[in-house]
Amino acid sequence: VSLITAGVVLFRFAKSTKGASFAGSSNYGLVLLAASLVLDGFTSSNQRLFTGEFKPTTHQMMLQMNMWSLLFLFPILLVTGQGVEGMMYLLPRRQLQLDVMMFSLCSAMGQNFIFYTITGPGPLVCTTITTTRKFFTILASVLLFPGNSLNSKQWLSVAIVFVGLFIELQDKYSAQKAKETQKKSK
Repeated sequence: VSLITAGVVLFRFAKSTKGASFAGSSNYGLVLLAASLVLDGFTSSNQRLFTGEFKPTTHQMMLQMNMWSLLFLFPILLVTGQGVEGMMYLLPRRQLQLDVMMFSLCSAMGQNFIFYTITGPGPLVCTTITTTRKFFTILASVLLFPGNSLNSKQWLSVAIVFVGLFIELQDKYSAQKAKETQKKSK
């Protein structure tokens, strides 16, 4: 996990200087990224405790998360007027309604996988999967769109992430093999 995190951080700092005019937003983005990582760590440890104590199913946990999100966000949508404004924009646009419905269905399917991972293998595995997925998205963007390119430091960070992933998979495989060997010897 440390190598994966180091690779992602190095990738971010190795960014080319073409967009230097966005330094203010970039720093703000780094603060948001750091906050996200801290909250991910906080969330992971609490999810581990919660699932250990209450043993919710995937869909129970998903329902509770969505209900709490609704409870917090709905009043904000009402107070700011953005909920009404959004609905007024959406109502006359049939294609946009269909797009929002499709996005919602895809989101619900994705949530199934996320919450299954949290209640099954665990929150750390979920965090590793989502970080890796984001990194593969960046890599796919570079490979599929010729306008996006990486400098040598960024390619080095890609290698670090893949080495980290390989070591993590190897450790998990070795631990599983050791557990199986231990069971057979009993």
